[in-house]
This record gives sequence, C-alpha cells and structure tokens, in this order.
Amino acid sequence: PKAVLTKVYNELKKQEPRNVDVWLAIGDMALDKHDYQLAGEAFQQATKLDAEHPEALLGVARAFAPSDDEKAEAALSAALKINPHLLDGLLMVVDAHIDAERYDDAAETLEQVEEVNSHHPKAHAYRAVLAHLQNQPDKE
Repeated sequence: PKAVLTKVYNELKKQEPRNVDVWLAIGDMALDKHDYQLAGEAFQQATKLDAEHPEALLGVARAFAPSDDEKAEAALSAALKINPHLLDGLLMVVDAHIDAERYDDAAETLEQVEEVNSHHPKAHAYRAVLAHLQNQPDKE
C-alpha cells in the first residue's frame, strides 16, 4: 500500500490536489490497511475541499471511530444530515446500536437501510445478528 500511495496517489495529488476523489481513495486504502492516522488525514483533507461531501464525512467517522468517539459521531451525524440515505453511514449506526444493546433502535435503523435497498447483504446479516442476540432462532 505504501508503494501504491507513493507511486500513484502522490502523483495524482500533485496533478489534482483539489480533487476530493483522490483523497477519498487514499483514505479508503488506508482504512483497508488499518492505518487510521493516514485515513483520518486523507478524509479530513477531503472535507477541507468539500465540507458537504457525505462520503468524506463518513470516512472521517470511520477513521476516528477506534480512537475518538466524539469526532466520529459528529462526522457521522453530519454525513447523515447531508444524505440521510447513506447506507454505509446507516449501517455504522446499526452497529453502534447493537454494541450498546439498543436492539430496537438497531431494527429501526435497519428499516431505513431496507427502504433504500431491501436486498443489502449487510442488512440481512444484521437482521440475523439481532435475531440471534434476542434469542429468536426462527428469524436467524
């Protein structure tokens, strides 16, 4: 990943430093490699270029989720305010509800996901998780 970043993305950053997509790609690659610091820097740069870009804000939320709950929640909230149908953002909310054992809230948010995409595989997986956690084997 560092070689790709150095050879490809650094060249793209030089050619198009104001292109949000370049910064999103860097952030996504960093998240894939669990480099949360680099991801956070890249997504924050993307938000500097476009403060209303929901995917950039979601990236900030994903990058800071392991280390800074407040920053992550603020970014996620901002992303969903701009695009309330942002599926990956809604799924982050579902995950947070399940972690906090707020299963009814998780189910409500899953309904929002399913309104956008009733066949989303993660929505089905989360439904199975909820059923398991609530001891409803017939719904797993």
